[in-house]
Amino acid sequence: MQQPEEGRSAIGFLTTVASASHGVFGGYLLVDEVGRPLEFHCTAPVRVSRAQEILYGPTLHGELHGRRIGGSLVAAAGVKPRLVLVESQQMMQLQDETDLPVAVVDPVEPLRERFGSLLPEIDLLEPFERIREAIAEAQRHG
Repeated sequence: MQQPEEGRSAIGFLTTVASASHGVFGGYLLVDEVGRPLEFHCTAPVRVSRAQEILYGPTLHGELHGRRIGGSLVAAAGVKPRLVLVESQQMMQLQDETDLPVAVVDPVEPLRERFGSLLPEIDLLEPFERIREAIAEAQRHG
């Protein structure tokens, strides 16, 4: 997938998917203003050890999902989006890893009020489902 053409903007959608048998996968989908994919990245599964659970305590999910998984996916992307949207508050730790604006999609209406000029007129929840399906497909064939 290629860099957006001049005058077009990209929006990033970042989420994680937990698999009991594999661990946690991260997925990052960048789309243009009409929702067409520009770039997609996913991580190998990340497993958390019992020692990490103990040592990180309540900060584990933010560290794992937002910083470790999210930070690596955003850094790997060739396309720089105007905004990165995440599904959960724990993913907001990504803000410590990037200078890009990061926002939680839920709820959508206040998000559109705050970032309306940066957001395309697409369903902001639907790209997360594409990420989950792509990760599931990769698990079946990987």
